[in-house]
Amino acid sequence: MIYAPNVSSFFVIALGLTPSLALEPCSLHSVLTRLMLASIVYYIWRKRNARLHGDAPHTSSMIYREIISCIVSKVNLFRNMASLITNRRLHISWGFSDDIFNSI
Repeated sequence: MIYAPNVSSFFVIALGLTPSLALEPCSLHSVLTRLMLASIVYYIWRKRNARLHGDAPHTSSMIYREIISCIVSKVNLFRNMASLITNRRLHISWGFSDDIFNSI
């Protein structure tokens, strides 16, 4: 089963990645881009290793859910995110906590 291209293309489409948005330092988009890249690599590597060591293969949809859950959990720990329109749109579409815009 080859699911690496399926998983990565799903997230590129989900965020509508563009280089200009991904490079803004205070943007939620840039945070999500970096978290997605790290999560995709990690989970695909982890599932590949598990399969090599005898575990049952996982479907692409199972990996999507794990990656999304990981990203949402991580972003919900953030605070002081700039309350920009693009950040608010991503906040709503991904279902992040309102606390990411508040200070500690």
